Amino acid sequence: MSKIPKKMIAGDVWDDEIFKVVGEITIAFAQLDHVMCFLPKRIKRKSVRDLSKQDWKDIKKNKFIPNRCKQIRREAGDCLDEAKRATLEPLLAKALDLNDQRNSVAHGQWGYKKAKPRGDILSRHRIWKGEDRRVIFDELKGLRDNIRSLRDDLQSVIPPLSYVPENISQS
Repeated sequence: MSKIPKKMIAGDVWDDEIFKVVGEITIAFAQLDHVMCFLPKRIKRKSVRDLSKQDWKDIKKNKFIPNRCKQIRREAGDCLDEAKRATLEPLLAKALDLNDQRNSVAHGQWGYKKAKPRGDILSRHRIWKGEDRRVIFDELKGLRDNIRSLRDDLQSVIPPLSYVPENISQS
């Protein structure tokens, strides 16, 4: 992390690859968020149609990743064996870390600095929690890949229920 620049300018000075990877981070995290939203029901082996009013209230109440992780841990403690919980725990820790990294992208202060008002751009910046996280394409790609990997790992550890709706034939 580098020193926060003074007089940073807001503007669209990003390469197309940066715009693209930021969009991919956003989509991947939305998918991860969805997986984590319904992980408690998967742990309890419930389908969406079997969720109670309280289940839906819990989903709504736990809309932030740290709260979801706590909810998932509670459900896992009640419903999963020790081996499954041991597999799940590092994934939840990773979710908390990736949540902060994603927030630095989605909610950080993005800008750039010039030597003179009409001069060349000297540097590009992404400020989050008082630190300059910079704008480095390979780091953003890595974040995208880590989010996708976690999304897939969580679905692998606690897979969705498979069912055939009653009104569809099984032929």
